[in-house]
Amino acid sequence: MPAKTKESLSRQARFVFVGTVQKLRAANVAEFDDKERTVVVHVDRVEKGPESMSAYVGREITVM
Repeated sequence: MPAKTKESLSRQARFVFVGTVQKLRAANVAEFDDKERTVVVHVDRVEKGPESMSAYVGREITVM
């Protein structure tokens, strides 16, 4: 199986953003009990996604 590149993964994704990691092993959502594989990221800009996703620019989200 060929290696997945950033470009091929980006084409497949429905939401692509550029962000800045704020906290490792953390979450800003209470439902995440296991924070070992989560990070809190500040969304700097949305590269690809529905218009509604632009509301996340400037906010911090939890990424797993």
